[in-house]
Amino acid sequence: AAIGARHNVLITTNLAGMNNVLQLCKRAECMCVYFSSSEVYGPACDSMDDSIAIPKPNNRYGLSKWLGEQLVEYEVRNSGLQAVTLRPCMIYDEAEDVGEHRSAMIRFASNLARGRPIEVHRGSARGWMHVSDAARAIEAAAHVQGYATINIGHPQIVLMADLAASMVTALRAEPALVRTVHIPGQMTLVKRPTLEKQRLLLGIEPWISLEEGVQRVCAVQSRMAAAEAVKNGHVAAPLLKASLAPIPPRLDPIPSFETNGYHVR
Repeated sequence: AAIGARHNVLITTNLAGMNNVLQLCKRAECMCVYFSSSEVYGPACDSMDDSIAIPKPNNRYGLSKWLGEQLVEYEVRNSGLQAVTLRPCMIYDEAEDVGEHRSAMIRFASNLARGRPIEVHRGSARGWMHVSDAARAIEAAAHVQGYATINIGHPQIVLMADLAASMVTALRAEPALVRTVHIPGQMTLVKRPTLEKQRLLLGIEPWISLEEGVQRVCAVQSRMAAAEAVKNGHVAAPLLKASLAPIPPRLDPIPSFETNGYHVR
């Protein structure tokens, strides 16, 4: 019953909610930039090609996003709605919320910084796009003439094992915390989207390298973990301040906030 309820909420949010947005866009005569997902492709899709691939989602989240795309295309064909669909692939940010249902990037850093183990899917590979680059792509999409479906992501595809290893190094964590497991059945092993439309239609090349992104994420998580250690009495505040590495500057503004008495940016 609980699983059924979650599925109902998922479909209601991603389809009924999207329909409401589309009707509002029509009423206001404004353009719709639909944020879909790379999950629409599914592991059975031969190529994550935004021009020719026929999506084959194998989880309800991906299915709901794919059906949302059909709603958008229906309104484009039948009511003249101006719209663009974006399929984001692995977006992350150093200031994003932490949780077990977030991306592997933030989960890896959060757990390793606190001395907790992480699971890496054997053979899995992804490209990682910083949210500041994704924001540029979304803004550019609002100026595209005519309907298009566009993948957005980073062209550098890396093994998740290598990503985990780079975080172990950045956080000075124990390598033994990284555990290799088989990927679950409803996940895609390798995500390698075509990005020609991102370059040609949006004019977007990512500015933030994976190396810089990893340093940013790890710096924020190490500070948050250290602040928690002070609060719990595990380390003295002067030692904490002396051990914190600087957070690399970013090109876009980032909100600052208080975490357990320590100012984090």
